[in-house]
Amino acid sequence: MIKLLTIFIFLLLMLSGCSSSQLLSIDRVAKSNMSVLQQNEQWRLFDIHLAPTEILGDHQSGSRIIISLSEMKIQRLAGDLTPIEVDAYKAFYLTNRLSKGIKNIGQQSIKYLVLEAKDPFKKLIKSDRKCKIGTTLLAFDSLMVCKVMVTNTVQAFQNESLSWLYSEQEFSAQHTGISTNEFIASSSLVLTSGEYLLNSTVSPIVIIEFE
Repeated sequence: MIKLLTIFIFLLLMLSGCSSSQLLSIDRVAKSNMSVLQQNEQWRLFDIHLAPTEILGDHQSGSRIIISLSEMKIQRLAGDLTPIEVDAYKAFYLTNRLSKGIKNIGQQSIKYLVLEAKDPFKKLIKSDRKCKIGTTLLAFDSLMVCKVMVTNTVQAFQNESLSWLYSEQEFSAQHTGISTNEFIASSSLVLTSGEYLLNSTVSPIVIIEFE
């Protein structure tokens, strides 16, 4: 088995002979396999989940970031059928307008996040910035993608602008600047600027920080 992250990028960047305008949107292709988590005027965050043997067909796409939440073993529906393995919590920036179909050929369900630009032609400029807490998965001038482990403890988090947080398990956040503010529990939260306390169990938290 080939386990190269670059092959996964190659898989999603491959173009077919048909125009992207002839394909269905991800909302229609993955109607029963996606959940919209957050959105604003510029971005939308949703997850995609595929059970073993389940297929995600060809669909329109554009500027987006994909974040694997589980180990993934997938295969293209046509062309090179070499199995592709992707580790959990890897992030990729893609701009192709056509996403080729894939199949989950692993024995476990797979799940990943998609941070999709409302403008499919939006360009992100890479940056050498680092996340203040946790691991930097991707960094751009306008946003960063971080992974934070908060294991049965409380982690202080200084949020400088707008952030979207997501975890596979429910976690909680409290704004320390508001004395009456209680911990808010969810698997997906929106945080504005300020200092917070994050409380989680064993599941990593993905933080998308917008400038």
